[in-house]
Amino acid sequence: PPEVPIVAVEELREAYGMHYPDKRRRKSELQAIFPTISFDYVKHEHDVYWKPDKRERMVGLYDRIHKFLKWVAHHFNEGQTIMVVSHGLWMEYCFEMHDTKILQKHGRVYNCDVFAAQVVLKKQPPPLVSISSQP
Repeated sequence: PPEVPIVAVEELREAYGMHYPDKRRRKSELQAIFPTISFDYVKHEHDVYWKPDKRERMVGLYDRIHKFLKWVAHHFNEGQTIMVVSHGLWMEYCFEMHDTKILQKHGRVYNCDVFAAQVVLKKQPPPLVSISSQP
């Protein structure tokens, strides 16, 4: 079977700030620990977003979700299958933005939850992304 690339994308991280577990490790350290993962889309060596005295506001999380979905629209073609792995809060806000039926059915996103969704990409400027739960 063809090799499936695994790519780290900064926008998929949990809400950051104040809580030390939300601070990511240095990019070079992550590359050494996870050599099969591409960190090409992680721009900074150090975590420039995490602040010890300031938590990310939810509007920032919404912006990162939108930025990630635009990234998906730019890097993938119609019909491609991708898997997105992220944190519960990120997933909840993404579903809240695009398909509240998922949260109505499940309530919360917990560790190790798996959801199937269809992402519809429209490439005309600006890229438009919509998500709907699979039947």
